[in-house]
Amino acid sequence: MDKKLPQEPIENGVYSLYIEELEKYGAYQILKADKKENSICYVALDYLEVQPPTNQQLSDLKPLYMERYRYHHTLAISYISNDKIPADFIFCGVCMPIADYKKCHTFSSDFSRGHEYIQEEFWKSLGEEFNIRYKKYRTSGESYEVGKSGKKLSIYRRVQTLGIRELMAMEENVVLHEFPCVNSVQITSNYPYIMELSLATHCAPLVRSIDITKTENSNNSDVIDLSYSCFVSIKADVTNIKRIILPQTAASLELCGDINIRLKIDDSFCKNPIIFIQQQDKYGVRNYGMKKVRQLNIETIKNISMNDIICQYPDIEKLALIGYPGIITEFYTIRELKKLKSLALVDMFGYSETDFAVLDELPNLHYLNLESIPYEAGIYAQNVLKKKMDFFEIGKLRKKDWLEKNLENPLRHWDGNEFIPIEAYQTVKKQYKKTLEQFLAADNKKDIYMAVEKFAKILNKLNEKYDLFIETQERDDLFEALETIYQHCVKKKLPVCKKVSLEQVLDWLDEMREDW
Repeated sequence: MDKKLPQEPIENGVYSLYIEELEKYGAYQILKADKKENSICYVALDYLEVQPPTNQQLSDLKPLYMERYRYHHTLAISYISNDKIPADFIFCGVCMPIADYKKCHTFSSDFSRGHEYIQEEFWKSLGEEFNIRYKKYRTSGESYEVGKSGKKLSIYRRVQTLGIRELMAMEENVVLHEFPCVNSVQITSNYPYIMELSLATHCAPLVRSIDITKTENSNNSDVIDLSYSCFVSIKADVTNIKRIILPQTAASLELCGDINIRLKIDDSFCKNPIIFIQQQDKYGVRNYGMKKVRQLNIETIKNISMNDIICQYPDIEKLALIGYPGIITEFYTIRELKKLKSLALVDMFGYSETDFAVLDELPNLHYLNLESIPYEAGIYAQNVLKKKMDFFEIGKLRKKDWLEKNLENPLRHWDGNEFIPIEAYQTVKKQYKKTLEQFLAADNKKDIYMAVEKFAKILNKLNEKYDLFIETQERDDLFEALETIYQHCVKKKLPVCKKVSLEQVLDWLDEMREDW
């Protein structure tokens, strides 16, 4: 069977999409399609039925207005950076414009694919009483006291996150229902009331996210049991953890920390397909016993085998590999992932245009996001694969010697960044190398101070010269680069590291920087 190709948009055309989570069809109208600007403006329609709308129904369709959370009768309209209609959208016909595209001030990268319908239906399911209560407290200054007499803690009802301080104050009386705006909780791995917290989520329908950080307490349990909870999104530092039990509501799991060689994850209760996010495991690609992972994101990759991914996750539908940068071996075996719909590669190398040609064999692949990949493979993707994708984005194609030259460069992702002047990047790259050399040659604290001072002066001059290009992300990158230099010296066990701490080094840079 021939692969379905993306469609050319028809202005005022109505397209329907089957939303698996709801087992119903939603509908969108294309209000404006601009091929020159590579953009589409569309509006979601107030239509959710077991069949797509017929041509006769089009004239009666109304726009969808969003009421959930902070919205108050807000039109579901958006511009997207795409000039194609996805292959699985069903064309239903053309009718008069249902909304005015000139009133659109919302932008996103691609179609929402039913997200607004899922969220609105969930909001309706909570009931009018809860909806009113949420909107009442969202901007309220009212607070609620938790804890026992003498240890009471006052918490605003409008808070969206409850941390370990607030939860510990509640002790075993976890009153999540008193805070209708809370959507996430943060606990440590030695939190003693995990069962009470889990049961409390059944009375707090918006509490869908949990973040579990590690502690140095040697009495920590090596099991994280969330099976009695209603958490949807779970992030956990799994250092010293040997078993995780997921609840039936789980849809996303992110691991961080040092992954134990014996770690097992039980997803047998889960009703949803799992999005699994992790940093590269030093013990290789493992599924940890999970059988319901359909989206896999692996970060900080140095070396990975595509064949290992296929052996552990043969049924994945979405795959994202993010390098440090990284090398993929046996890339051609990706042809075995017949269910693959989406592929993202960032800072990943080790494959050619010939290897990339196998992507054309994947019948369901319609989403391709490529950044900092081999030049030849990128050109092939642009020339051959782009026209077959619902969504295609590519940037920062790298020549053959780029990886070798930038392997030890923590600012390599600046290369090709449209918001960073190339001259500024080249100067910062040279100064980074000089600063590293100065740190390695330093005999005392003064030498380190002078190296940081020179680093800061160069950055201040560049920032002034190039219209204050150093913003929040770039500032964080530069602090991380300086930290990388310091840690390199620590690994070499240089005596000067005992005379000056990392905190001092970063404080010096913070004091010396100007307007960034």
